[in-house]
Amino acid sequence: MSHKILLVLGLTLASHTTFSQTLNDRITAAHTAARSAEECKAIQPFYYELGNKSHALLGDSIGIDAPEALTEMDIASASKWIMGAYTVEKLRGQLSAYQIRLLNFSSGYDQFTKCGQSLTVEDCQQSGTNGNQTILNIGKFNYNGGHQQKLGVVMGLGALDDISLGHEMSSVLGINIKYFSPQLAGAVETSANEYAKFLRSIMNNQLFIGRMLGKHAICASPAFCPKSAISSPIASDLDYDYSLSHWVENDAKKGDGAFSSAGAFGFYPWVDKNKSFYGIIARKNLSAGAGQKSMLCGQKIRKAFMNPTSK
Repeated sequence: MSHKILLVLGLTLASHTTFSQTLNDRITAAHTAARSAEECKAIQPFYYELGNKSHALLGDSIGIDAPEALTEMDIASASKWIMGAYTVEKLRGQLSAYQIRLLNFSSGYDQFTKCGQSLTVEDCQQSGTNGNQTILNIGKFNYNGGHQQKLGVVMGLGALDDISLGHEMSSVLGINIKYFSPQLAGAVETSANEYAKFLRSIMNNQLFIGRMLGKHAICASPAFCPKSAISSPIASDLDYDYSLSHWVENDAKKGDGAFSSAGAFGFYPWVDKNKSFYGIIARKNLSAGAGQKSMLCGQKIRKAFMNPTSK
């Protein structure tokens, strides 16, 4: 009996040691990629973080005057995942076909430009061409903030200004965020620390969106689906899908199935396909393509972390 107990104990300790070594290897590989990969050198300064369902495993500020975990910034289109999660949460995952089209950007509300001086969500939706629906584009993917601005009105947020909008989102999602404009698809200001809480809630299925990652996804690449995808910010050689206000990085050659929501200014959050780990690249850079460049760096870090022995 004692021999069996010692054997089991030995196997348990060996397994724990192997796991620790593997995790340490992953962290080392990710740290090396963040500091030395050309894709990451190109986007300095930035903060990056990797974590699991309960806490951060690694976080570091790289470059001169790099942001930190608590640095608040404009996250641009990373706001879209927040609005998507809010909607799914309020509806408890029970979505109509119309709501799905608004969430996966195939509703035809694709003429949004900016909120300008609009004070409320509905004011913004009615400003200029923001509320215009292109009937011929219904059912076709078109990356545009008009879908979510209309969704905000549908969800009863029309009368809210930026301050009230921040309070509402924070209350429902359990995080601390602010809006600098009533623009739902791109006006959140928050920190990597708060966004990480949001991602962990998703991974733990504490939010309904956690059970629906990748659901109702449609082709979001005009190069691969010219008849059903109109406009997309992703590179033309990538065949990604778009789900409920988040990307599915499922390109057959270059994708790994991660879920993400890159922002135009370089804020790039992701959850791996198994919902075991999350990552964030946090920076604000107004140059063209900043979001996609952060995505490339984030993908390098993720690959190194998930497969530390690969080249």
